[in-house]
Amino acid sequence: MRLALVSSLAALVVAPLAAQAAQPPTRWAVTLTGRVTESYSYSRFLRDPECVISRMGSAKRELVVRSVRPTTISVREAGTRVVYRPSSVARVSVRTVPGQGWWSELRRCRGNQLEKRSGICPARPPSSRVVSATFRRWGTNRIAFRPRPARPVALCGAGRSVTPDAWLHVAPGRADEVALARGSRLRVTARAATTRDGNIVEEPEFTVGENLRVAWTLRFRRLG
Repeated sequence: MRLALVSSLAALVVAPLAAQAAQPPTRWAVTLTGRVTESYSYSRFLRDPECVISRMGSAKRELVVRSVRPTTISVREAGTRVVYRPSSVARVSVRTVPGQGWWSELRRCRGNQLEKRSGICPARPPSSRVVSATFRRWGTNRIAFRPRPARPVALCGAGRSVTPDAWLHVAPGRADEVALARGSRLRVTARAATTRDGNIVEEPEFTVGENLRVAWTLRFRRLG
């Protein structure tokens, strides 16, 4: 009697798992859009026996992200989680749009009046490249992109550049995993948006602050 009861309980546990394993993955046509807006400001202090120089300035850049064409991605349940195959969006255009920067300077030299100077750095022409945007499951109903190497940003008037950690991974998003795995809806949308502020360089005579805004949307359209 006890053995029969144990066998029945085991069958109740195994049957749903077997049914889940037998369920084919749901195929989706997936497109990505996004925007990364970067703003940087710096302050720099230079001292020598004759002069004290205080300079500040800025730099801006925007990344506009858009799928060139849809990527077919399969989603299936695996126990208590879902699996994406592949876990990347192929052929994603990244358009880099540099912004205009500025700088200003106060120079105090022994025996001279206070000198003020300023200038601007014209925006460089936009550029584009095509990449693959890889992502991963980041918890229940959560999805996040993986980091990508960033290109340096020249700080106007500073004679220096910074290489920020600026990409879609800064903003994890939400996705309806049940709908994606079981195909219960024709369309599913995953979104994310966030803002990050703080210093990315802190040196005795040089400080760089960052304001980063990241937003993206993944659109899934069921196939078949």
